[in-house]
Amino acid sequence: MIDPISIIVNALVSGIIMGLQAVGKQAVKESYECLKALIVQRYKVSSIDMLEKSPQSSDVQAILAEELRKSGAEKDDEIVQLSNQLLNMLTTDTPRSDSGNDKKDPDDFFEKADRTAANQAIYDILYTHINAIMDIQGKFPVNNTDLLRTRVTQNKDIPEKVRDDIGSLHDNVKSVIENIALRIEERKYKSAEQAIIDMKSGYVNQHRAIALVQADKKLHVSYQALRTTVEFFSSLNQMIIEKINKSQSSESETRMILGNAILIYELTDFVIGYIEGFSVEGVGEINQIYEETKKKNAEIRKQQQSLLHQVESNNIDTEVKNQTLDDIRLREKSLGVLEQEWLAYIDTIKVLEGELSVIQKKIPTLEVIRENAKIQIDLIQAVAMLQFLKQNVGTMEATILTLEKIKLVSLSPNRVRRLLGIV
Repeated sequence: MIDPISIIVNALVSGIIMGLQAVGKQAVKESYECLKALIVQRYKVSSIDMLEKSPQSSDVQAILAEELRKSGAEKDDEIVQLSNQLLNMLTTDTPRSDSGNDKKDPDDFFEKADRTAANQAIYDILYTHINAIMDIQGKFPVNNTDLLRTRVTQNKDIPEKVRDDIGSLHDNVKSVIENIALRIEERKYKSAEQAIIDMKSGYVNQHRAIALVQADKKLHVSYQALRTTVEFFSSLNQMIIEKINKSQSSESETRMILGNAILIYELTDFVIGYIEGFSVEGVGEINQIYEETKKKNAEIRKQQQSLLHQVESNNIDTEVKNQTLDDIRLREKSLGVLEQEWLAYIDTIKVLEGELSVIQKKIPTLEVIRENAKIQIDLIQAVAMLQFLKQNVGTMEATILTLEKIKLVSLSPNRVRRLLGIV
């Protein structure tokens, strides 16, 4: 679940960017201005002006989030409600074409806003975790490496509640990532799902259409979750570099480097576990529907052959015979088109599975990063920490570029009909 501050920041960022887009509507702009005015009036927040100049800056968003958190805005139900209303307005007011491809693809904007919200939420979770870890260091006789999540949860000298909070780190991060991935894809599928519900093609065909769309959505959500995980690892890595570079004192630098070394270790450990346990959802269901379709086509071909033998009988009127032969040829052509459509669809899934193997090959690299961070926790040295962080950035950016090449297109009602042979 995304925390209220992330919802508020996401709504403000979305409102600002939408106001600069041609797809922006007057109602959206008015809703944004209302939200902004209420926040400024109640909490004297000054960083919104900075956000309006640089809405996509993660540093400015972090400053605003911190200012809102200190002011207690997350407890203001009215502001949180207005933020949710603005986000819902942006989602519902977005038009989509029947083909699943937009002329300007405003979904790219909403996806970026969602990813920004996820980054902020995970950022908050991780730094709350680091603050809790540092608090443990001040209260208990522990070494630096004893501050790692797996060791804290096994230390019986630390209160159970604290151990449980520390141990929930991975689950909390995973929850945010999977919720955002689901939100991104649900918006893309909304119009297609409704169109299929309204489809006048009989219960069986409608049921198969819904099953196909749901399976395809699962596939997309899986991919989005993996992509968000890798992208956040890279962006957080870059943020840590910037913070170390801006450190003002050796004391704060040492504390920061220890905290960030632990953070890199924990996040890398999470990414490794996520990739190792990762599987593309929905593929089994899609293959099952494909097999059912092939059986149905085979049965139709069998009926076609039987009808062809009947037509070739000398007792059939010429006019009926010619018409029936034409019908048989047309149906055979339609079956061929249907098979080609399915082959093209299955190929896109195979390409996705092939590209994802690139991510799995990163596990040894990630294990080195994790081990390096663990050693760095024992021996705090700014130069070495900074050097290996910079190396990580290049490695993960190359991975992100690979992921961005994968262009998954949501199923449209028309394509569902073609895949299922529904006229």
